[in-house]
Amino acid sequence: LATDRNLFLYGPIVGPIDRVDNWNPGFTADSIIALSLEDSTRPIILHIDSPGGSVRDGLRLIDIMNTVDAPVWTVGSVCYSMGAMLLAAGEKGHRYVYPNSHTMLHLPSGTTRGDAKQVEIQSKEMQKVKKTLVELLKEWGAVKDERSIIKDMDREFYLNSAETVGYGLADKLVTMDTFKGL
Repeated sequence: LATDRNLFLYGPIVGPIDRVDNWNPGFTADSIIALSLEDSTRPIILHIDSPGGSVRDGLRLIDIMNTVDAPVWTVGSVCYSMGAMLLAAGEKGHRYVYPNSHTMLHLPSGTTRGDAKQVEIQSKEMQKVKKTLVELLKEWGAVKDERSIIKDMDREFYLNSAETVGYGLADKLVTMDTFKGL
């Protein structure tokens, strides 16, 4: 479907080491780069249906989305955790959600192990990641201040399609006419 400039990101966002199947998030990033090089004027449409996953792998994909010349439009169905971040990272004005979609934000999570010093180091890194995610949400148009976003993210924070648009994570609902004429 890359010839139609549609890419589909379905499933968890995890790095190649953690994969038990053949999907690799690098393929999506590589496809975005290739499509941008092929034609930097036409949008690439990234369809997202993901429970989230690795922050590092998601941020790597966001970096690609934001540095290629072609605009990357996002279309969300189920966008939880890092999936919500990818939705919000799309080109402003062209971040779409389906009428019955759901989005969820939460604080980054992970496991730590090691001695007390190692756990402290990992905790500090987790705080940096949290700060990065909140700053990105603000940059992309979240309508709340940093403190309110962190409060919302303290536990799983679910939004329906209208709430996702109202929060500033998406711009419009998908209609029958959304992609006509592309």
